[in-house]
Amino acid sequence: MIGASSDDPFLSLDPSPREVLDTLAVEDWAVLESLVARIREHQGSFGEWVPPRRIDDKRMTMGYCVMGELVDEAYKFLYAHGLVLTGFDWAHWGHGRTLLSGENTSAISDLTAEETLGLITMIVRSDRFSEGALLRAFDSGTMPRLLAHLLDFADIAKNP
Repeated sequence: MIGASSDDPFLSLDPSPREVLDTLAVEDWAVLESLVARIREHQGSFGEWVPPRRIDDKRMTMGYCVMGELVDEAYKFLYAHGLVLTGFDWAHWGHGRTLLSGENTSAISDLTAEETLGLITMIVRSDRFSEGALLRAFDSGTMPRLLAHLLDFADIAKNP
């Protein structure tokens, strides 16, 4: 488990990541478990990139990302249940960037609930500023592993 320090970016969050997990009902955990199982079974990309297209000699459309059904379902579940942390300064969370860059050798299974939700927040929110970030996180396996790791906190949330 990676320890928190006095400059813990999660301390000022209200609700705290643990409190967010505590709000999940047994049925919510079951929905997440089903979603994770379907994601594990999925083959291929979780979406597609639509390339730029020329309209005429002077104009063209930009390329864009289309999320697949599982990514869209995960996105909606995360927001609906407060798992994208409100008020979290994900853009300045250096430790999170280190974890996502692969420079840190910690396994996802070693992450705290706070770090797991912080990384999920970082990926989901960064997609707004860098189109395709969420799809890349699904296709690379990072987001599926983070979602699966959330299930490790189900018993903790139900029995603190």
